Amino acid sequence: MRPALSEPNTPAWRVFELVARQGPISTAEIVSQLGVTRTAVRQQTTKLAAEGWLQRSHRRHGAGRPADEWTLSAEGRRRFANGDDDVLSLVLNELKASAGPEVASTVLKRVGARLVERMRDGVGEGPVDRRIQRLAGLFQKQGLVIDAESGATRLQVFTCPYPETSNDHPHFCEMERKAIEELLGADIELNECLREGGHCCSFQASGHCRVCKAVEQESAALRGEFVMARSQLLGVTFDKQPEE
Repeated sequence: MRPALSEPNTPAWRVFELVARQGPISTAEIVSQLGVTRTAVRQQTTKLAAEGWLQRSHRRHGAGRPADEWTLSAEGRRRFANGDDDVLSLVLNELKASAGPEVASTVLKRVGARLVERMRDGVGEGPVDRRIQRLAGLFQKQGLVIDAESGATRLQVFTCPYPETSNDHPHFCEMERKAIEELLGADIELNECLREGGHCCSFQASGHCRVCKAVEQESAALRGEFVMARSQLLGVTFDKQPEE
C-alpha cells in the first residue's frame, strides 16, 4: 500500500494540510471546507491515522454521539524534519560541549547568513507582502505546510523542518527569525512558536520596512544639517526649520 502522503496535491494531502492549519478540527468541518463527502474524508483520515500522521480524539456537543476530532500527531510533525536535523543538533551539541555556547551561537549565526544568501534571489525585492508570498513558495517547495494570505504581513509555518535542533537549541528559532528579517527587509516578531507548544510558528512583519526606516532616519539627519547650515548663514539660531 502506498503511503498516504507520498505525493502532494492528493486528497490525503489536502486533508492533512487542513488539519495542520486548523486542527483540532472535526470530520464535519473537514467535509464542509473541502467540499467532499463524509465517506471520502473518513477514508483519508482513517488512512492518515493508521500511518501515524494524524491522531483522533472525540468532542461532544450536547446530547448524542461525540464527534471525531483530528489533529497532527507528534510523530506526524517529526516526519517533516529535514534529513539533516539530527546531525545538525548533534554537531551543535558537540560544539557547545567542547568549545562553549558562544562558539555554537556563532556557528548558528553563520548558518543563518548562508541561508539568507541561498534564498535571497528567490525572495527578491519589493513590498514586504510580495516577499512573504515568494518566501512561502520556497518553503512550500520544501514540503512544509505554510500560510501566507495575499497582501498579508504574516507568515505561519505549521510543520517545522528542524524540530530536534530547535528543541535542543532555542537560539535556532532566533536565527530563523533574523534570517527571515533579512530576507523580508522588515522587523519581524515571532509571536507563536511550535517549540513552545504553539499551533504554528507565526512570523509577523512590522508596519515599516527597514529600508523605509533607514530613509526616514537619513532624511531627518539631512533636515537637521540643513537647519544648522541655514542658521549659521543667517546668524540666527533655529530650534526647528522655519515655516515657509
